[in-house]
Amino acid sequence: MNKQIINKYYLLRTKYGFLRHFIKDIILYKTPEHRKNNIYIFGIPTHTNVGDQAIAIATRAFINEKLSNKRIIEIPDYAVIKVAKYLRKFDNLEKLNIIFHGGGNMGDTWPQADIYKHEVYKMLPNATFIQFPQSTSFKPEGYNLPLVVEDLKHADSTVIARETLSFNFMKNNFVNANILFSPDIVLSLNVKNTHFKRKYVTTFLRNDIEKKNNDLISQLNVYLVKNIENLKESDTVVSSFEGKVTGQNREKLFLNKLQEFQESKLIVTDRLHGMIFACITGTPAIVFDNSNHKIKFTYHDWLKDVPYIYFVEDSVSLNDLEGKVCQFLGDENEYNIPNFNREYQAVVNLLKGVS
Repeated sequence: MNKQIINKYYLLRTKYGFLRHFIKDIILYKTPEHRKNNIYIFGIPTHTNVGDQAIAIATRAFINEKLSNKRIIEIPDYAVIKVAKYLRKFDNLEKLNIIFHGGGNMGDTWPQADIYKHEVYKMLPNATFIQFPQSTSFKPEGYNLPLVVEDLKHADSTVIARETLSFNFMKNNFVNANILFSPDIVLSLNVKNTHFKRKYVTTFLRNDIEKKNNDLISQLNVYLVKNIENLKESDTVVSSFEGKVTGQNREKLFLNKLQEFQESKLIVTDRLHGMIFACITGTPAIVFDNSNHKIKFTYHDWLKDVPYIYFVEDSVSLNDLEGKVCQFLGDENEYNIPNFNREYQAVVNLLKGVS
């Protein structure tokens, strides 16, 4: 079987393997009416990863503030291809503005997003595309990189990297695209201080393909179980949630998860948005890296000077971590939450040019 056939099989299997769970939703989905002042956000997640839901909330808030004259239309992940087909009839008549949901969905770790983006690029060749802050995770043996390179070669497209590892990769591989650099969009959120009483130590640890094997996490867990009375175990993925996340329940899901941080004296996490939620709520955090280093680079690019975020480098020992736990728990002061407005100026300037 030649490579072209293999690639086609891969695309079809991935594309329809993703969509088959949503056949009923696709059929029932009512495509929003197109207007000239619409700006579309494609790929809004319907799953219960609260980090991705926070990206959706922050993206809408950011665009709404900068482009108040635009009508924001959010397109859920399962409806992207259906809506793109509808928009084809307008593609030659006017400049459509498409924003792709950001996150860590560019690459082979979570390949479905690149697949539906490929379909959108083909159907709307004259549109203007912006991919909100992204991390890349392409594998040498993967299929998605040639696909993305080809898409960006012919499109009016800007891709925003959210850490330097991805930025350098994009610069070296996406030579025809406009590449910008900014923090994860969730760091643009200003979280209202609700003065919850901090009483817990909470772990937000992942259990998926991005988890990095690290004995130190297990050792720290053992220490916490033995020494911390108010210890809670959680995650930024809400497994107990039933049904799809929608615009009607997204904010409540997000605020409930933030409250877990606001009620914690200290959190321990190996999730990127575990670290980011800690940052925007002023919650002390001990942070471990994941398998693709997006946490490490995000920390060093944007958060290394935040005094209540502690990243566990390879040289750190269990004794060091025990000392850091005691230090954070002994400090009763509230921390000043950093403001990242200046770091988004390139994105603000980009949006100013949206017609």
